[in-house]
Amino acid sequence: MGVDAFGTVLSFSTDGGTVYNPVANVTEVGVLDVSVDTLETTTHGSAGQWRTFVSGLKDGGELRMSINYDPTTHNAIYSEIGQDDTKFRVSLPDTGAATVSFDGVITGWSSSAPMDDLLTAEITIKVSGAPVIVL
Repeated sequence: MGVDAFGTVLSFSTDGGTVYNPVANVTEVGVLDVSVDTLETTTHGSAGQWRTFVSGLKDGGELRMSINYDPTTHNAIYSEIGQDDTKFRVSLPDTGAATVSFDGVITGWSSSAPMDDLLTAEITIKVSGAPVIVL
């Protein structure tokens, strides 16, 4: 069993989260890439000489998306590169209600113009703080 990903929407807000603008022509989008650091707690008395750990800081990771690039249509999202106050929201297509929202910084933009294909761009967003999942 699973959920068809077709219809997933990535939006961004530059006004603190009041109005979200969908990114057009998205062909693939990441949703979550969360990780947790581990801190070693091993001592000379650790049972059986096994290393032991506890959890440390959490990291929201990076979200990557691919778009069919149109310089005019994508000027607004391009202008957010390096901005610290951008909010993002991924709306999942399950019922239209599930979302993943987060603050983020666009840290990468790579576009290409192949001779025999569409203009494309790959965008990388670094998540800042905790992503919020609403079901």
